[in-house]
Amino acid sequence: MPGQKLSEHRLAETCGISRTPIHGAILRLIEEGILYQIEKSGTYVADFSRADILSAYDLREAIETHELAKVIPKLSARDRRRLDAECAAMHDCLVALQNQANRTPALETEFLNHDIAFHRIFLNASGNPLATKVVLVAYQRNRFFGMLSRQHNLHNVAWAWYYHVKIAKAASCGDVEAAVEWMRRHIRRSQRDALARYAQALRQSGRREISRA
Repeated sequence: MPGQKLSEHRLAETCGISRTPIHGAILRLIEEGILYQIEKSGTYVADFSRADILSAYDLREAIETHELAKVIPKLSARDRRRLDAECAAMHDCLVALQNQANRTPALETEFLNHDIAFHRIFLNASGNPLATKVVLVAYQRNRFFGMLSRQHNLHNVAWAWYYHVKIAKAASCGDVEAAVEWMRRHIRRSQRDALARYAQALRQSGRREISRA
């Protein structure tokens, strides 16, 4: 949870591995802003402010719409099939979630994995590894917060699937303008949902909004 101190030794014991890969993972999560270190104190789980959420989604929108416009004319038939396959897999997760009396985190995680796989098809096709890295870091930060808030619901998941289908169809038709617009709508809707989850998480925890001033 936010502010929780981590122990490399305890994590290594829990995972049943040596401390070397644990240390490497911690360094990566620090780089991605999910963890932070205090000198002579230790490593802690980061908290997120409303501004953090806004900036991450704004960054995603700027980069993903820009790269998407460039890659649509050169998408391969294989890329288009993969987009359809990821949409179908997301739909399967959505149906399973609808039919579950008690939703399991595993199904939500599977949906999110197909979600990011969908976006990676465009990012990889762009041939811009720096853009890919920046977007994935922003995506993972928001995904991590979403998991902490535990406020994903079927309505959010259904809308996410709907937007992915629209983006895939526009991309397959070579309609750059429509694909970019649907991507923009998707990211902005996700941003609004994330902000709503953040506000609800604050109310439930009794914590105050973080100030970066």
